[in-house]
Amino acid sequence: MAKIVILNPHDPLPARRRDAVLLRRFGEDDKSAIVTELDFAGAHPVMYFDAALAWGDILRAAYRSTVQHGLTHLYVVNRTAGPREAEVVLHHGDHGAFAGVLEDVDVADGVRGATMLDLPSRTEFVP
Repeated sequence: MAKIVILNPHDPLPARRRDAVLLRRFGEDDKSAIVTELDFAGAHPVMYFDAALAWGDILRAAYRSTVQHGLTHLYVVNRTAGPREAEVVLHHGDHGAFAGVLEDVDVADGVRGATMLDLPSRTEFVP
């Protein structure tokens, strides 16, 4: 039996362990397309699901595959489900339609901004 862990739309993916990740995201080449994939952390080929399938059917199939491969966790994240993403879907994949201001803040580390250039001076980066 595998444990299902539901992540919020902007949560980081788990560290690459022997777990499965079910990820729903926007397509790379066609931003209006939604892609759902099941990644087994490189232990098995990635599975892609038909966009016409219902979310519940995809989740059940992903769970069965996770158990069949002997993995202990299935992490589920829908990158299309956040408030900004809902606006993108309404505008057929146009990411420029979002009216809000994007802010990248890591309160725990006191970091603001999305790049290393935004880090405060004398900040050490440890990979």
